[in-house]
Amino acid sequence: MDVDDLQVPLRGFEDVTPIPQDDSADPVVSIAYRHNYTVATDYLRAFQASGETSERSLAITRLVLEYNASHYTAWWFRRRCLFALGMDLANELEVAEDIAGDNPKNYQVWYHRRALAEHRGDPGDELAYVDQVVEEDPKNYHAWSHRQWLLQEFRMLDTQEGRNLELSAVDALLQQDLRNNSAWNHRWFVMHSALGTKGSLSDEAVKSELAYALGYAKTAPSNESPWNYLRAFFRTGGRAYKDFPEVKGAALALQKTEAGAKSPHVFSLLAEVYEKEGTEDSLKKAIAAFQHLRDTLDEVRARYWESRLRAAATRRRQLGGAGGSVATPAAAAAVETASEGAAL
Repeated sequence: MDVDDLQVPLRGFEDVTPIPQDDSADPVVSIAYRHNYTVATDYLRAFQASGETSERSLAITRLVLEYNASHYTAWWFRRRCLFALGMDLANELEVAEDIAGDNPKNYQVWYHRRALAEHRGDPGDELAYVDQVVEEDPKNYHAWSHRQWLLQEFRMLDTQEGRNLELSAVDALLQQDLRNNSAWNHRWFVMHSALGTKGSLSDEAVKSELAYALGYAKTAPSNESPWNYLRAFFRTGGRAYKDFPEVKGAALALQKTEAGAKSPHVFSLLAEVYEKEGTEDSLKKAIAAFQHLRDTLDEVRARYWESRLRAAATRRRQLGGAGGSVATPAAAAAVETASEGAAL
């Protein structure tokens, strides 16, 4: 039991009859709840049954949440009480932060904050709160999800100023940690969420974003995040690598550096570009890159690269080429030779 055991009836609750949890007469496994938690939840069930939304029922929800911050029903009933009583919701956000304590990834707490903002019709200082959480944990999924909901719900990205503010915030995080995949994801979200179009960025905007991603790729060629970011522009919207030759040029240049030569992302990007070009010669280069990935750079995914190699070889045969694969000992040399021939 707790050091300070709650005594039933609670003072000020003498007219309320607690409702125990119904575990049946012969439960298979009876959960050993703490005494105070049992008392608090028994009173919560009583208030739910009566529908009383008073300050004392609100106090009971707080007591329950002190023991179990993930108690979904307690959060739900707490909101009923708050809204019925017309309580100060700004103050409630401080309560939610206090209850969350050392558990910043609690689903129920984040949903509670969302529900309060939605009820108020005002984001208040929620973005500042998210900034605080992200500063402590830059990859907190719940914080990023909450931020994106706020931006959409309150249309903060409808103006160029709003988008610039968010992009600046993302840039600051990437300068601290260029491997922050959550920040890269958020940048994509900001660029595509509210542009006043039906999901199409201008070529100028795309060029700017490709240059941004390539800048980070050159700094750390083995960091997968910027490569995935720039590839996404070619996997959505029907864009082609041939229309943005700077991507291939940057990858070819990186391939000749010490760091780039060891990066599977450089070679997989080039292989993808060569596949898209679709000529017999470019498919030969793709095959060489896939084999180098399979045998040297990314052996963990050797079976995947083998499947890509076989697909490229089949396409090359269909074009009248020899197909097959590059001899294993010469794979790296073949990639280098192919790259030299394709350099811009």
